[in-house]
Amino acid sequence: MACKPLGEDTAQKTSMSILEKLSKHAWHAKALLTLAAFAVDYGDFWLLALLYTSDKSAKSVGILKGMPNIYTNSWFQKHSGEIAELNKLINATLDVIEHILKLEDLAVKHAEEDLPEFSEAALHYIPLNVYYAIQTVAACTTRMCCLFNDKSSAAGILYIC
Repeated sequence: MACKPLGEDTAQKTSMSILEKLSKHAWHAKALLTLAAFAVDYGDFWLLALLYTSDKSAKSVGILKGMPNIYTNSWFQKHSGEIAELNKLINATLDVIEHILKLEDLAVKHAEEDLPEFSEAALHYIPLNVYYAIQTVAACTTRMCCLFNDKSSAAGILYIC
């Protein structure tokens, strides 16, 4: 995932590009793979944050990863609210993806049993929900990059979806 300025048009293009690259995968896999790509960057962020005060090489690694302006007490204080909101949105997106998985399982189960109408309706909405989950992950990625670079120009980025 890359750091780009994200408006509604860019969010849609980014989401569609991700879906196109993952076109051979099932819908739930598209959501999970996108979330996994985000988790790598997000995990790097938190690992460096934890090591910053105890490991002198953490600052150098942060610079190499394009995160030069973070990991000071003042940075964390300045952005604590935004980080908390980002965490909430990530957790909510994870919940949505878990519900997509459950819905898909129920749809398959009921397609084989006696509720084909439920199955058809459930399967109809899964692609749309995956699309919005991917769009949310793209917005979170951009917001995280803006935080890394201490840019406040995209402060409303989490609210585009």
